[in-house]
Amino acid sequence: MATTEASGTILLVDDEQPHRFMLRKMLQPSGYTIIEAHSVDSAIDQLQQQMCDLVLTDLKLGNQDGLNLIRWIKAFDAAIPVVILTAFPNLETARKAIQYGIHDYLSKPVIREKLLYVATRALVNKRLKDEKNRLQQNLSAIFQSVKDGLFTVDADLNLMDANKAALEICALHGQPGRRLQSELTGFVEQIALLLREQLEQFETVELPRTVFPFGQQNRLLAITASPLQNEQHHHLGAVLVVRDETRLANLERDLNARSHFHGMVGKSERMQRIYNLLEDLSEVETTALITGESGTGKELVAEAIHHHGPRARKPLVKVNCAGLSDALLESELFGHVRGAFTGAIKDKLGRFEMADEGTLFLDEIGDISPRMQTRLLRILQNREFERVGESRTRSVDVRVLAATNQNLAQRVDQGLFRADLYYRLKVVDVLLPPLRDRREDIPILMDHFLDQFNARFDKQLSGYERSVYRLCMTYPWPGNIRQLEHAVEHAFVVCRGELIQTHDLPLELLESPNQPAPLLTSAQSHSAPRDTVEASQAPDERQRIVAALRQCGGNKAKAARILSMGRTTLYRKFKLYGLDG
Repeated sequence: MATTEASGTILLVDDEQPHRFMLRKMLQPSGYTIIEAHSVDSAIDQLQQQMCDLVLTDLKLGNQDGLNLIRWIKAFDAAIPVVILTAFPNLETARKAIQYGIHDYLSKPVIREKLLYVATRALVNKRLKDEKNRLQQNLSAIFQSVKDGLFTVDADLNLMDANKAALEICALHGQPGRRLQSELTGFVEQIALLLREQLEQFETVELPRTVFPFGQQNRLLAITASPLQNEQHHHLGAVLVVRDETRLANLERDLNARSHFHGMVGKSERMQRIYNLLEDLSEVETTALITGESGTGKELVAEAIHHHGPRARKPLVKVNCAGLSDALLESELFGHVRGAFTGAIKDKLGRFEMADEGTLFLDEIGDISPRMQTRLLRILQNREFERVGESRTRSVDVRVLAATNQNLAQRVDQGLFRADLYYRLKVVDVLLPPLRDRREDIPILMDHFLDQFNARFDKQLSGYERSVYRLCMTYPWPGNIRQLEHAVEHAFVVCRGELIQTHDLPLELLESPNQPAPLLTSAQSHSAPRDTVEASQAPDERQRIVAALRQCGGNKAKAARILSMGRTTLYRKFKLYGLDG
């Protein structure tokens, strides 16, 4: 439709052709498009076929009543203005016409200026209503399309309107006009408080992220209440914007979940708790006992605590207490003076002194003897000690971290470990889960090790086949992270392509009870000699052994470790595959 006032399509409805001709001559010069109809039925046909902006109709249409046409038009499109033209005006007809919603009423004979004035005013009024309806429809579409919950209330907290999102987020079931308190059960108190504050201050007020219960679920909602005003700035109530940030908060939590922490790798919930604990531990000068199975990363935990704390610029000294005699461990920890024992040809600094102002990490603490437990308890209590062979007491400022893969509480009950030393060490207990209890971290660890080996061995493997991930996710990993690292290193060494495949993995994984059985028939499994079965695997395994030997410079012990097989087994493979031992 054109934007000028003297434009639009006008339908002339009159049963007499001369009257229609006269009206056309009056209107057409002003730029209107004119269409004609001689009856109610023909007028309805015209209106159904094309858009019409104004209808000028006589009330007497032969034996038909023009009021019937008006009723039909208002049912068909109430926005079309109707102007009545009649030579027999009367009060009753005018009253009925006004009830039906006509725009104006003209008596015949029609004066041209009056007709043009009424037509122009009717069309302008229609354009304004059309624009208002268009804006209302757009606002309604926006109102309903917004994913945030929007609803309005009047000054008495009566619900005026709510969009679909508000109904879903806030569990509203009522209709506009009902009291807000009757609808927002569950968080009405805080909502009402917010609205009352807004209504009193006439300013926008906010309620930050707050958890609200909805049935069996909790939702994290952020709510804003703003004043609702008309064009004259009269206060009508408030509009509430309710944003459900539950999913966003979950995403933020996932994004904030750390996959690495000072050399430790893992995004599982258990690792997040450990990272948080280590951060807390780093800030205080207290002793900690790190427990966990072999290969779970106890040494990495000690490094993380040290490097994340105030002693990071001071030394971190490590001692493995396993397998050392009392005399040797005593000398290692406390040092000795020249002549203290046979072979002590000069003074030696002990690990406690080396770690002065830093951190001392005592690994496998559960293996030390009762005598060494006593000496260790004294230095933990007083920070004092004597070197072996001297009487001078020395002082040190050392933070002690200890680790064990044993159940020290059980050893205390058995009388094998001092209870006072146990509780002195276990001010804070850091318990590392085995890898089988945090399987979601296995793919992250695999990718981490692959990146390390790519850098160390100057290769560019791009990743793993999906079957490798599946196999590693189901393997129990009794050796934990250390075993996984060696398995990835083994596969890295023997891999000939860009992707590590299942057959690149160590045999211990492929032959695990958790994995599918080898593709041998029952007869083959009972009758095939061991060498025959192994020979059937010869091409791939022989290549792996040759590659491992080449990588290790011919060092058989290291090759056996990379291949995850004993040295005796490796020698037997040499003979089987005809390799020069």
